[in-house]
Amino acid sequence: ITQLGVQMTSFLTLLGAAGIAVGMAFSGTLSNFAGGIMILVLKPFKVGDEIKALGEQGTISEIQIFNTYLKTVDNKIVIFPNGPLANGSIVNFTKEKNRRIEWTFMLSPDIQFTRVQELIIPLLSADKRVLSKLEPFVGIQQITENGLELKVRCWVKTADYGGVYYDLQQQIVAAMQAAKIGFAKA
Repeated sequence: ITQLGVQMTSFLTLLGAAGIAVGMAFSGTLSNFAGGIMILVLKPFKVGDEIKALGEQGTISEIQIFNTYLKTVDNKIVIFPNGPLANGSIVNFTKEKNRRIEWTFMLSPDIQFTRVQELIIPLLSADKRVLSKLEPFVGIQQITENGLELKVRCWVKTADYGGVYYDLQQQIVAAMQAAKIGFAKA
């Protein structure tokens, strides 16, 4: 190459710059490839799992080597590059067989707490989907100037979570309204 009149230092500099450019261009792709390998080997989730990651929540519909596809509840497909997904926080809602449901209600400060407990606990116990091994809980979480912050908890099988959450929430609110137990005003 020097015989042709090309300076060797210029050629090596050009070759080095091209190598850096190609390396930088492939860094994202290689990161996604490595992330895909990590996801496939370590299995933090599988197809069909409900997860929350990178600000999105939904069900995993497909795992590829470079990308993972997530289907949201409103039927959108979110495509995650595997690099950031493997390096970020992932909440897997379906990995465990049981899941805790939790409600928070702000009630008027003049309510009788024992009356509220006597109203809610039977509703939780009557639902066959609520696990009886793990006793339901109704307690005052916080006392504020606006009222009492009530915490209600029970455990269900993961597959029953959504149905129990909405059914019991509706029953609890209806029972409290029927008993004229007031919610706090904001």
